[in-house]
Amino acid sequence: MYKRQLTQPNPGHQGREGRWTMDSALSPREIQSRIRSGATVEEVAVEAGVGVDQVEPFAVPVLAELDHIIEVAMTCPVRRAGAPGSHRTLGTVISRVAKANSIPEATISWRSWRHEDRTWALEARWPPSTEGAPHSATFRFDLKGRHTSPEDAGARWLVNLSLIHISEPTRPRLISY
Repeated sequence: MYKRQLTQPNPGHQGREGRWTMDSALSPREIQSRIRSGATVEEVAVEAGVGVDQVEPFAVPVLAELDHIIEVAMTCPVRRAGAPGSHRTLGTVISRVAKANSIPEATISWRSWRHEDRTWALEARWPPSTEGAPHSATFRFDLKGRHTSPEDAGARWLVNLSLIHISEPTRPRLISY
C-alpha cells in the first residue's frame, strides 16, 4: 500500500497548506501512467483502492495533457497508407464529413491515450446513423512527426469520404483507347 504525506491547499484557509494522507495501492506516478494509457479516473480509483476524489488531483494534469494532444492532432495532416503527405488536417476532415452527414460537431466526443511506442491513439465517437455508417473512428497520432493516420475502418471511412468534394457532383468520365 502506498502511503505518503501529500500537501494540498486547505480550502478553508486561503494561502495556507494542510496535510492529508492517501492510502493507495498505486503511487501518484502509477496513477498518472494508467490514465495516460487510457484508463478512466474511476477505473484507476478502483485499482488503487481509494475514492475518485483521491485520484483526481493526480489525474487533472494528465487529463489536460490528453486534451492538448487532441487539440494539436486536429491541426496536423492526415496520411493514408501508401499515399504521400497531405495538407488535409484531421480537424478539416472531421468537419467536412460531419457536415456532409448532418452530424453536429458538438455531438462528436474525443478521447486519447498513449501507446507504448509513445505515439497517441485518438478516438472519436458520434451518434449512429440509420444508414449504417460507422459511428466511431480511431487514429494514430505521431506527435514528433506531426501527422495522424487512420487505424480502423471508421477512420478509413472518414478519410476516404473526405476526399469527395461535397460541392461538386461526381460525373463519370469516358476514357477512349
